[in-house]
Amino acid sequence: MSDLEQQIVDATTKALTKAIAETLTGYDNPLKDLVEQVVAKREGVLKRHIATALDAVMDAGDFQEALQDAIRQKLARTLVSKTGGAIEKQINRLRSDPTTQSRITLALETLIEEITGAQA
Repeated sequence: MSDLEQQIVDATTKALTKAIAETLTGYDNPLKDLVEQVVAKREGVLKRHIATALDAVMDAGDFQEALQDAIRQKLARTLVSKTGGAIEKQINRLRSDPTTQSRITLALETLIEEITGAQA
C-alpha cells in the first residue's frame, strides 16, 4: 500500500470513528439505535479483526522489545521509590562516619591521579 493510500485509509478510519462516536454519544439521536444494532450484528467480525491485529502487534519483535523496556523502566522506578528512604539513610550514615569520609577522599584522589596522571 502506498503512502497516499495509507493516508486515505487513515483519514477514512478517523472520519468513520468520529461519526460513530458522535452518533452514539449525541443527545436523543435517532441513529443511535441503528448504529448500535449494526455494530452488535458485526460484533464477532470486529472481535476477530481486533484479535488478529492485536496478535500481529504482540508477535512483532520491536513491540516485544518496547514492552520489555517499559516493564523494566516501571520496575526500576518502583524499586527506587520503595528503597529511596533506606538508601538515603545508609548514605547519611556513611557521610557522618569519619573513617568512610577519609576512604572516599583517598579513593577520589587515587582516581583523579589515574585519570590525569598528576598528583592531587
